[in-house]
Amino acid sequence: MLYNGGKAKKGSKAVTAVLSVLAVLLAAAAAVTWMAFNGSDDLWKKQSAEPSKALEETAVKSAVTGKEVSFSADEAGGYLNYLLQKHRSGLFSGTGYAALKLAGGDTADIYVPVVYKGKTFGVTVNFVPSYDEKTERLVFKVKSLHVGRLPVKPSWALKAVKDKLPSGFTAEGGTVYYDMPAIEASVGAVSAEVRLTQLKAEALSFKLRAKSKVSVSFAGG
Repeated sequence: MLYNGGKAKKGSKAVTAVLSVLAVLLAAAAAVTWMAFNGSDDLWKKQSAEPSKALEETAVKSAVTGKEVSFSADEAGGYLNYLLQKHRSGLFSGTGYAALKLAGGDTADIYVPVVYKGKTFGVTVNFVPSYDEKTERLVFKVKSLHVGRLPVKPSWALKAVKDKLPSGFTAEGGTVYYDMPAIEASVGAVSAEVRLTQLKAEALSFKLRAKSKVSVSFAGG
């Protein structure tokens, strides 16, 4: 008479081990999913500024006076939302708004509810803003990035979405660039092309400096 009790017990232990691993993986997947879809309830993330081009007027003021000028997080948020409305393509084709706040030091936070494949992901990015006058690009160096409550490595996240960014935006490593066009301003026969020369964040406000190239034209003749 043959006895297979030992093999049965070993088989049972193997099945139990596999089920235990599956249970751990499912629990981990559930935790990651929950973190990705559940962000904090910070009030500032629900207070988006109305789309506005007022920031361009601030740049013109700096170009005219030749001095550094300040602007608020609300003005910056309004301009970001203006850009989102203007560039409804790629990753942001279904995005309705962005919320922005100063985060202390030289950093700021931006919150964008990104719609992807029918699902909304609340993305929060902490970044250092600047302007590269040589390449004429806005520069956003990402320090941290969260999808919901889930921390994600900035360079990995930006690599995953670099081909889905709207026109004018590019990503390299952990940095996002925006090709800032010149701001056109005119009064009568005098027109000016305004370009940034400096952009930075401080504890209480953003700062910028701009320059202008003025031309004069006369109608008729």
